[in-house]
Amino acid sequence: MTGSWHTGRVAVVGLVFLLAVAACGDDAAADPGRFCETDTRFDQLGDFLDLPSDEAREAVAEVRNVLNDGLEAAPDEIRPSYELLVDAFVPILDVFEAADFGDVPVNQAALDAAFATFGSDAVSSASDAVEDWVDANCSA
Repeated sequence: MTGSWHTGRVAVVGLVFLLAVAACGDDAAADPGRFCETDTRFDQLGDFLDLPSDEAREAVAEVRNVLNDGLEAAPDEIRPSYELLVDAFVPILDVFEAADFGDVPVNQAALDAAFATFGSDAVSSASDAVEDWVDANCSA
């Protein structure tokens, strides 16, 4: 495993946790309750980038499903922020998929660009907005 792969994997695990708190369930209409339930789906995936390649491929497919479900169910007041988070996160998944989850070298330039986008002020503000909404509306 290369250093770039390991560094990227650690960062993505943290990003997935953030998105896990922000995603939703299975139906196509905005539904705040379903939006709050997705962290359970992500929790069940565990540290999917630490899995063997074949299992990681399957887990990332589920991550993409959950993100798409979140886009459908996001409440109107945070939908633009959630969309921005997803739009910034998906390219990170794309880089790891292209690297076959560590079986081939990571395209470092693409990974750096994806992380630069995800680390932008706009994405940080979107993340804060989604996290604030989840804290206020998704109690256990």
